[in-house]
Amino acid sequence: MPQCLGIKATFERCHSNAIEGGIHCRMHARHQARYDERFGPHVPGLCHFVNATGRCELEHEANELICMHHRHARERNVARRQEQERDEQEIEETYEQYMAVIPRPQWQNVIDELINRAGFPRAFPGYLRPDIAR
Repeated sequence: MPQCLGIKATFERCHSNAIEGGIHCRMHARHQARYDERFGPHVPGLCHFVNATGRCELEHEANELICMHHRHARERNVARRQEQERDEQEIEETYEQYMAVIPRPQWQNVIDELINRAGFPRAFPGYLRPDIAR
């Protein structure tokens, strides 16, 4: 069976199989019918990305179903996810380091060190000192 030609919100191609005699899976076929009714049929050669405001009117790239704009958006999303995973890993490692220290440090010392590591200025709004009156 051929692969669905639908584009997901992550700007990636749908991995489902197309329904028999069609070019979309069941979900994308339903959406495509609504988009065709609302915005007219898809123009060959144009980007396959569609949202609530309409169809993308840029030409799709060779060997892709989306235009350069949406490809760059997909690349930014991937980079953002990778950065988030790195941050979560660093947080986990930092937590494990602090839990391994005996005696455990006071919470304010931990916050001071984390703020220094992150490079935030002392006036950072999230920086709370109990010894300073509000």
